Amino acid sequence: MTRQQYIINRKLNIVELAEKLGNITKACGNPGVSRQHYYDIKAALVNVSVKLIHWRSLVQKIFCLACGLHKIRC
Repeated sequence: MTRQQYIINRKLNIVELAEKLGNITKACGNPGVSRQHYYDIKAALVNVSVKLIHWRSLVQKIFCLACGLHKIRC
């Protein structure tokens, strides 16, 4: 596991723990991160999710366009 993968996993674990516990303060206290850092991580995840949804929609449109050109049913 690279250092970057480790950092990403750690951040995801904080968000998952907060959802599991239902308490952000407790989830942040265990690994020793601030609640502000938690909210920064959460905002970044939302931003990435929105970009992925947009990308997926774009790929589906391109694929359906290609299907139409080749008369293949999507």
